[in-house]
Amino acid sequence: MFNKQKYVRLPRAFDDNTFVILSASEAESIVPEDIVWGSDHLMWTNDKSKTVVSFVGDTPSWLEGKTTYSRREFYAIRNEPSNGWIPELEDA
Repeated sequence: MFNKQKYVRLPRAFDDNTFVILSASEAESIVPEDIVWGSDHLMWTNDKSKTVVSFVGDTPSWLEGKTTYSRREFYAIRNEPSNGWIPELEDA
């Protein structure tokens, strides 16, 4: 059965944000002042191998060359259980 509580909707306030998925080792290079989401806490995949940050406007230099996602794109990645951001749904 579909469990809505396992899916997170990002507020429309994030529509202008650009999202970047980082590996655990890349997370060590996060510059909190450059990001608006993830600066005070990080969302990790279930296995703690990836995290996500977001920014508005110009790409911070330490994120240049990384794949960027819109809110809608990140939302789609985040809510696909096989990507590891949310627990796999159990069979009812």
